[in-house]
Amino acid sequence: MKKSILKLTLPMLFVLFAICMQAEVPTIHVFMYGKVDKVEATRYVSLIHKYYAHVKLESKCLTLPKSAFYAPRKRYLAYTILKEQYKVCPKGDYVIGLTDKDISMNRLSKGKQVNWGIMGLTDYIGGHSCVISSYRVKNKEDLPYLMLHELGHAFGLKHCTNKCLMQDAQGKNKFGYLRTFCPLCKATLKAKGWKI
Repeated sequence: MKKSILKLTLPMLFVLFAICMQAEVPTIHVFMYGKVDKVEATRYVSLIHKYYAHVKLESKCLTLPKSAFYAPRKRYLAYTILKEQYKVCPKGDYVIGLTDKDISMNRLSKGKQVNWGIMGLTDYIGGHSCVISSYRVKNKEDLPYLMLHELGHAFGLKHCTNKCLMQDAQGKNKFGYLRTFCPLCKATLKAKGWKI
């Protein structure tokens, strides 16, 4: 009698385990702000999908928060956008916002607060919110690689000193020639479910 119960419950345990494992795989939700071209955004998402299976372009377009507008430079503060995006991101998932507006961050430079224009930002290493702007990117073909760079930060990667997509841009667009992750960064992302 005990053997037949064990035979019935073991397969059921495997099914339950498989369901639980699927539920734990986070999704990357991609949102567009304003006048981002949906055809282009769809193309970017399909490239991301080659690296990570659970990515979804959301049909709902978001509005940049008024509180993020930095009037002196006529651009939007990225950290404010990142905080707002958590409101539309299911717990445990990732969110990335795409905008054509100029974004920036405040940082200290020579003891003074400076508003610095940027291409993209993740709230912190291992954070779940990223924002990307096409405003400073001259070649649209570079945008998906900028997205991969910021998602790399979201999945725990720091800037890398190797010839790698995770190199610090240092105020320049390096995505024209850095289009892949180095072996060390690939291994880290592969362990987190990336198809790399």
